[in-house]
Amino acid sequence: MAEQNVNAEGRERQMVHLLGGHEEYQQLLDYVVDVAVELIRVGQLPLSAEGQLTVNNLFNYLFEVMDYITDLLD
Repeated sequence: MAEQNVNAEGRERQMVHLLGGHEEYQQLLDYVVDVAVELIRVGQLPLSAEGQLTVNNLFNYLFEVMDYITDLLD
């Protein structure tokens, strides 16, 4: 468990460095949280074509952010 915490802290420090500071890192985290909250909200609505499109778009945004982070960490 302690090793996982050290790894997570190391990744966080690396992201802060790569993004240019804590403010940019926090903005990225806030963006991911906002998208996830919206996904949960839309997921609770009755199924519709528009809702399905919104969920697909939000998942695409999250995957793009994850790809961006992965590219930065490589």
